[in-house]
Amino acid sequence: MIEWIFLVVGIVTVIIPLSVAFFLNRKFRSSWIFLVFGAAMFVLSLVRIPLNLGVQDIFNAHLVGVPLLVVSALFPSATAGIFEEGCRYLGYRYLINPEKRTWPNGLMYGVGHGGIEAILLLGLNYVVLFVVLRFATGLLPPGMLSQVTDVPAYMPFVAFLERIFALCIQIGFSILVLQCFVQKSLKFIGYAIGLHLAVDFLAVMIAQKSIAAAEGIAGAFAILGLYIVWRFRESTRT
Repeated sequence: MIEWIFLVVGIVTVIIPLSVAFFLNRKFRSSWIFLVFGAAMFVLSLVRIPLNLGVQDIFNAHLVGVPLLVVSALFPSATAGIFEEGCRYLGYRYLINPEKRTWPNGLMYGVGHGGIEAILLLGLNYVVLFVVLRFATGLLPPGMLSQVTDVPAYMPFVAFLERIFALCIQIGFSILVLQCFVQKSLKFIGYAIGLHLAVDFLAVMIAQKSIAAAEGIAGAFAILGLYIVWRFRESTRT
């Protein structure tokens, strides 16, 4: 049963950002190329992963307990903010012409960034997991099969909800970074980095005590992301 839940959640996770992009294309005539740019900039931001792994080894060798937990959450949260928002800024600067830096295109750019994140981290993983569970359980390491099949049926839906929240956040951050060019002030990328660090760090730390509370934090930041989209709609829209 759980494998079918993985399949359904995986497919829907892929469909949702593509559906939002289709809506933006139809309603605002925003080009699909901005979706591609957003996805590409997210993938580029993943160059931070080797850095995170190397620094984590240092933390593991010198820290234990609460200090280790804090820095293990804080450092990757900081690099996520710096690299993702930095790449988002570079995309606007070097891939998108000044006359194309509009509110609808910023939305499409954000959907590309958050959409590929959802597809890579959840959608494709769940689809592959379905295939393995149905047709190739021998590929799983010893002991992992029971761990996967014992996952509560509601957990894939919790993961899906988290990706929806993340998509809203990513779209909001894209509109926020866009203000660097619209309002000609780099303070907005600072805001985006700070908020990105905050949501990642708080979610990880609070998840140690309560998954529901961590999702609540993500939901609150998702609402903030949607507010940012609404707040800057007139100053950026053509």
